[in-house]
Amino acid sequence: MVFGDRSGQDAAPGGDIHPAIGKPRPYHRTRFVMGSSERRMCAASTNQSNISGSCLCGTVCFEINGSFDSFFLCRCSRCRKGSGTAHGANLFASGATLHWLAGEAEVKIFKLPGTRHQRSFCMECGSALPDVQMDGAMLQVPAGCLDGPIWIRPTAHICCASRADWDVALDEIIMMNGPPG
Repeated sequence: MVFGDRSGQDAAPGGDIHPAIGKPRPYHRTRFVMGSSERRMCAASTNQSNISGSCLCGTVCFEINGSFDSFFLCRCSRCRKGSGTAHGANLFASGATLHWLAGEAEVKIFKLPGTRHQRSFCMECGSALPDVQMDGAMLQVPAGCLDGPIWIRPTAHICCASRADWDVALDEIIMMNGPPG
């Protein structure tokens, strides 16, 4: 599989091709998630104007209605610390709305004192989750918490002057389709 190639992953049976992008359509999967004492259903949507997401443990499920304006890969020290990775991968939307489908009470918001930096996460599993910023003017969505594909590509790498010293020429190292071994 070529890096970025999704063929064979979540493709609908029979090679159903999406007319807008010429690639296989993803399944419209429905997951059942156990929450407090009831069974909740989170449906994965693939419509760009209506996309769903969830945390790793399935306690929190949400839906975004609207389009994303930008998609930034941020290498600042705060995003690196918050994500535990080389960069934060966040989508931003000024006109979209966030609807919690399950687990809203399990969402914790952390605001770094003296800064604009904030992040939301599931209190059960720690997964990054969407949050509303700038007094409600901007919705920030961690790309990794979305359950379906998105059709926007990253807009820019930002805060590159702050990147980790090991975050250089990563496109030159070996790429694997699974874990080593």
